[in-house]
Amino acid sequence: MKKWRWLFALNLFYWVCVPVIVAQQQPRIMVTWDPPIDGAMPVDGYRVYRGITPGNTNIQLIGMTTEEFIVDSSVLPATRYYYAISALKDVEESAKSSEATAMTAGGQGCNR
Repeated sequence: MKKWRWLFALNLFYWVCVPVIVAQQQPRIMVTWDPPIDGAMPVDGYRVYRGITPGNTNIQLIGMTTEEFIVDSSVLPATRYYYAISALKDVEESAKSSEATAMTAGGQGCNR
């Protein structure tokens, strides 16, 4: 079952899915989400935020996109990351989504 998050921008309400981690190949993480549901006004793009602590606090903008995915290649080994997404419409930004989490594989040297 998909989790939906209520997002607000320009007095319009948007439903977008909570981000999902779909690939964790060193040294990158792919984060993807669904666009707003049918009937909502289309968005202009998305902002993607990342942090290393849960709770959408102390997160930083890592990218903007018009697609429903982003590949984060600035990750470190053996580190847990928390991602949140916001929608953009004109100059307004929605509230951030609930977060998704991923942990990169760790260790030094080669994995055999």
